[in-house]
Amino acid sequence: MAQFNFKREKEVFDQLNVYRKQHNLQPYIWNDFMGNLARHHSQQMAEKRIPFSHQGIEERLNQIKHVSDHYSGGSENVAYSKPGDQNPIDPWQKSSGHNKNMLGNFSHGAIGLCYIGDDHCKEWYYTGLFAKLQ
Repeated sequence: MAQFNFKREKEVFDQLNVYRKQHNLQPYIWNDFMGNLARHHSQQMAEKRIPFSHQGIEERLNQIKHVSDHYSGGSENVAYSKPGDQNPIDPWQKSSGHNKNMLGNFSHGAIGLCYIGDDHCKEWYYTGLFAKLQ
């Protein structure tokens, strides 16, 4: 059964904002609704209910749009890792599309993390959602 790690989500989110500050950008503001969407997507991938992908991204962005009066765009990053692998920020930096999302003109963000497996062989699934809500 898939499990969540809220502490790790916060750590990754904080690392993302450090990266944004290194590029003279404002940090993302955490959004709980987006966090729940990202977490659910990660859970779906971890439980193999959907493939490791951006499947359903338009629906997630539409849900964000419907709960915000000021939505003007959004994006998503996904990552997968096993124990000992680097955090998702590092490979996202090396991918032009993912890096563009991390450094995008968005105001809010969230990281959803879900893992499956035991302590010796955990599979980690990350979803980062970013949106302009101001």
